[in-house]
Amino acid sequence: ALSPNQRCGNRYAVLSCIYYLMRIDVLHGALDRALANGRKGLLWIEQWSGAGGQRRPLARVSAHIRQTMALVHYERDELDEAARHIRPSTEYYELVGSRYQVQGYALLVDLHQALGEVETARECLDKLERTILTTGFSLPNTPVEAMIARRSLLLSRTDSSLDDLLAGAARWAETVGLESDGKLTYRREYELLTLAQVRIAQGRAAEVLPLLERLVAAARGAGARGVPAGTTARKGQLIAFLALLAVAHHACGQTAAAQDALSRALVLGEPEGYVRTFVDQGPPMARLLYDAVTRGIAGHGGVVQYARRLLAAFPSVEPEQATPAHTPASPQELVEPLSERELEVLQLVALGLTNPEIAARLFLSLNTVKAHARNIYGKLGAHSRTQAVARARALGILSST
Repeated sequence: ALSPNQRCGNRYAVLSCIYYLMRIDVLHGALDRALANGRKGLLWIEQWSGAGGQRRPLARVSAHIRQTMALVHYERDELDEAARHIRPSTEYYELVGSRYQVQGYALLVDLHQALGEVETARECLDKLERTILTTGFSLPNTPVEAMIARRSLLLSRTDSSLDDLLAGAARWAETVGLESDGKLTYRREYELLTLAQVRIAQGRAAEVLPLLERLVAAARGAGARGVPAGTTARKGQLIAFLALLAVAHHACGQTAAAQDALSRALVLGEPEGYVRTFVDQGPPMARLLYDAVTRGIAGHGGVVQYARRLLAAFPSVEPEQATPAHTPASPQELVEPLSERELEVLQLVALGLTNPEIAARLFLSLNTVKAHARNIYGKLGAHSRTQAVARARALGILSST
């Protein structure tokens, strides 16, 4: 549709085509191409906005394009760029009373929680809920209740004081039929993925393993008409399903299966720079990534480096200590695996033991303990005992208890 609309000068239709191409790119996991199309669309809008004879305003489709670009930048952990696009987009939707503002609020929740701005994220979640509860509100084919439940779960993981949000997500989950062996429809995938996330948070991961396996098969296009064997129909969603499948297997103590699912997700995610799909899974994913780095991923040296970059994107301190600023980690801050002895030392540091006490406990010299401590700080990108313990807990290397 793009070419004939370009030829006949239907600018609004051209930009609508660009927007839908971007959405398809995201489903395919082609993030570079989605951004390229977005930049093209915004450039055309700039060029055409000053031209006469425009029958339909371009602001609406501009907001759509910016919202999709913000989604891609968020996925890549490019938070400043995500904010640059989502804020004017959402402001436009608010100004005209568009129902699409709920998608803007949802992304703003994600953005602010990633920045460590929990209170602002909660305010955006409240806006999302209020908008949905407005009399007469409807957004066809959009699972708005699942959108709320997913953000509630995300924020409850970010700040342990927000137990009410986790409880709210759990109440929503009770209203959703699991249908683990029923018919899977594309429209329900977002809702079912959110349900799986809630069940895992509730300690009920085993219940959703069959569902996640079926979601993985659906995203791969297994059995779908016109999809060649061995190809991926929707790589973007497949990465998300595999990442959550890895977390579910890990929660069930199935280490080999968890690492297999994670390896597949990393191989797919690395070329396009996926980040938040992994990081937003929280400490269980950090633990899996750390194990992958420690043990290596057979035949995938580049993927190991990718896992290191993902580990560096996790918060360096526990959520309640987080600062609003989000600064990408430098290459020196990428997490290196700790040796068994270093883990022993770190565990004793977390218990509050002094270096002389650790030396006595492990039958080591004081200088050896100090050397281990320096190595631990360097590998975790920490500058103190407190930072090292907080970083290790945030990465799942140490338990939080």
